[in-house]
Amino acid sequence: MLSYSASMLNQPAPAIIGKVACARCCLRELCVPEGFSSCDVDFMRRLVKDQHLKLKRSEQLFRAGERFDRLFAVASGSFKTYLITRDGRERVSGFSFAGDLMGLDAIAIGYHVTHAAALENSVVFVLPFGKIEETADRIPLVRRQFHRMLSREILRSQELTLLLGNLSAEARLAAFLLNLSQRFADRGFSGTRFRLPMSRRRLVTRLEAAGVIRVRGKAVEIVQPQELETLVGIEPRESVRA
Repeated sequence: MLSYSASMLNQPAPAIIGKVACARCCLRELCVPEGFSSCDVDFMRRLVKDQHLKLKRSEQLFRAGERFDRLFAVASGSFKTYLITRDGRERVSGFSFAGDLMGLDAIAIGYHVTHAAALENSVVFVLPFGKIEETADRIPLVRRQFHRMLSREILRSQELTLLLGNLSAEARLAAFLLNLSQRFADRGFSGTRFRLPMSRRRLVTRLEAAGVIRVRGKAVEIVQPQELETLVGIEPRESVRA
């Protein structure tokens, strides 16, 4: 487990984590759900933001096999989760961006099954799971909101897993971009223009040549979302917010 130094935890959150970040955070439903008293709101905000952790690029947030006792909410930056195969290769299982909640897959079994590393300089809020459970027992509204959050995150993960099951490499990329597009839109960001922290070479495909996406460095623009949906084999939806 990471050894959290005093300089990492129990310090004021950095200035970049302000009201705008709160409005887009996965934890907003816990901090300020409708029906909370002012005392409850203050208590939940302290619980969520009393501890945070800064990580540099490539620094590990957690490792497979480590005991689970906390969740992490990404305040800024991005992470990859991955497995190490028997022959030593890295197999990426997912990406997390600002507003995402990490560590959910460890709740049931009590330890992490994947590694997580920062793709760039990042900040996460550290949420002791025991305190979340105690608070949920004390405030029923927190329990309902937390269960709703868990269900939504699990559903999103399952949808992506099902999409990626038997797709070609190009279709997997299309599914990945659509998944990111929806996640960014849900957080209040642009769903058609966003920056990816991974290498550009992963995105140099026929999708770009066909004008479905535009790539400049690590910036991606989805030009024809309907074409991505057709490639993946799902019904075209109303365009996400630009």
